[in-house]
Amino acid sequence: MTKTLEIVAVTFEQAKAQLPMFVYSLLAQTSQDYVARIYFDGPSDQDTRNFMEMITKSYPDNFEFIETDRRLDVHGHQNRATGLNKATSPWLHFTNCDNYVIPVMVQATLSQAASNQSAQVVTFDILHSYFQYKYFDCRQFKLLHSDMASFIIRREIAQAVDFKPGMGDHSGRAYWDKKLDFSSDGFWIDAISKKFPSLRKSHLQHALVVHN
Repeated sequence: MTKTLEIVAVTFEQAKAQLPMFVYSLLAQTSQDYVARIYFDGPSDQDTRNFMEMITKSYPDNFEFIETDRRLDVHGHQNRATGLNKATSPWLHFTNCDNYVIPVMVQATLSQAASNQSAQVVTFDILHSYFQYKYFDCRQFKLLHSDMASFIIRREIAQAVDFKPGMGDHSGRAYWDKKLDFSSDGFWIDAISKKFPSLRKSHLQHALVVHN
């Protein structure tokens, strides 16, 4: 049975130590109406494979683990694009596996979506490591005011805009290096806002994700 929320999560070798905490934070959810597809950038190590095999066998309806055969090294963006294109659930959430989610995240966001049935995006706030874990208000859903992990979005809206590394205008911004492409997620959010200028949003004024 298709879950209502599909979580596209990316990780890689340097961040693998945080993967168990991310997984356990999902297992602690008060609603199990989600499937998490975890994309590992490059072949993982045996310990990671063993851990994820245990999880996927124990919770086959909630977890899938996918490895690329080589390191793509574009900040997970290529794997996000793959996850976006393959997604089938009505609602999508994007995150990294070094983050973790508050136990009510799935229930709270899906309840908000159910009570605001015209909403195409449900935004929520986060605690962000870039700001010493201070409260980050993400209601605006636009470049520099949102984080990839601060919303759930209707699949048909998300899939209407291609996600690709290097997207966006880097001109005049030397700290956004085209070779690194770390800002592509922000530009994707910006592209959605521009394509859908009347995007219907609903906001939860609660921090539901801890960004690491």
